[in-house]
Amino acid sequence: MNANGSGQINLTNHPDSDFDPAWSPDGKKIAFVSGRDGNAGIYVMNADGSGQTNLTHHTEDDFDPAWSPDGSKIAFNSNRDGNAEIYVMNPMSRAATLLKSGRPREAAAAMREFRARVNKFRRAGKLDPITAGFLRREASAVLSLLS
Repeated sequence: MNANGSGQINLTNHPDSDFDPAWSPDGKKIAFVSGRDGNAGIYVMNADGSGQTNLTHHTEDDFDPAWSPDGSKIAFNSNRDGNAEIYVMNPMSRAATLLKSGRPREAAAAMREFRARVNKFRRAGKLDPITAGFLRREASAVLSLLS
């Protein structure tokens, strides 16, 4: 899409709901949530919309994908154990691990806020090396809530 809003392209082009996109740090992939398999699951695709793949394949809802600063992991929320918890997965192996936290609500809120800030800088075209370093430090602070 152009800065003036023209040139919009439907990347997912699916009749079911696709939402909550999250760009990978290198800009080559987009993680998103889709209901196309009967419940909300985490998918990933190439930035041009090709290669759409379900990463989670779980019967419970998975939502709020967020890439790690180095792009090696995706954190997400899931209702897998009956309530919303934070999981982390390697998008290549698709193995999800529950993060243990004494403060899961604060960590989930911090993850959403962090992702919103990264997306704000990306949209404004201001994700330069200095800003990226600042955001990596913020990501470390978010991750400290999970330990």
